[in-house]
Amino acid sequence: ALVVKEPNNGNYWYYLGQTSMYLLNLDSAEICYRQGVSVEPTNPANYAGLGELQLFLEDKNKAKEFFDKALSFSKSRAGIVTDIRAITIVSGSMVNNATTKMIEEAEKLVVMGYDKDKKNYNLVIAAGDVFLEKNDGGTAATFYERAIAIDPKNPKAYTRVSEIWKRVKNFETAQTDLNRAFDKDPNYAPAWKMQAEVYYAQRKFESAKNAYAT
Repeated sequence: ALVVKEPNNGNYWYYLGQTSMYLLNLDSAEICYRQGVSVEPTNPANYAGLGELQLFLEDKNKAKEFFDKALSFSKSRAGIVTDIRAITIVSGSMVNNATTKMIEEAEKLVVMGYDKDKKNYNLVIAAGDVFLEKNDGGTAATFYERAIAIDPKNPKAYTRVSEIWKRVKNFETAQTDLNRAFDKDPNYAPAWKMQAEVYYAQRKFESAKNAYAT
C-alpha cells in the first residue's frame, strides 16, 4: 500500500523487497530492490538488499559489490563511511542470512560506526546483533545494554538480550528480559515471536503456538 501511495520512495521498495525475500520469493525481492535503485539511485538500502539477496544465493563476491555500492555514497577517500544508516542496514544484511554471512566485514563496519556515533540506537543494536552472530554473547550484551541506556522505553534491546539467554538455555532469565520488553510495549511483535521460541525450546508447544498467534 505504501509503495502504491509513494512509488518513488526507495525505502518502501526496500521493505517490500525484504518481505519478499524472507518469504523466499527471491525473484520478486530482486524486482523490488532494483525498482528502489531506479527511483532513488543514491539510497543505500536497496543496494544492501541486493547484497543480502546474493548471500541467500551464496555468492559473497557479488554481495560485496552491492554492499560496497551501498556504502560508496558516504565513503571518504580514507575509507571512512559517514552514513550511520547505511552502516546499520549493510551490517545487518551481512549477517541476516542463516547460512552465508560476512561477519568480519560487518564487525568492522559497526565498530567504525560506533566510533563515529555512540548514541544511535539502531546502530548500537546492529552492533550487538553482529557480535551475537559471532557467538560473542558478552560483547553483544554490552551493546544491547548500551542501547537500553540510550532509549530505555524501546522494547527492542530487551528482546535481543533475551535471545542471548535463550541460546544458552537460561530460559528463566530470557523470560525476565522478555517481560521487560512487554512492560515497554505489550504488543511488540518481535517480543512475542521470541516468547514463542522460548516456549518452544522448553517443549511448551501449546504455549508457543499461542504466542505465535499473538
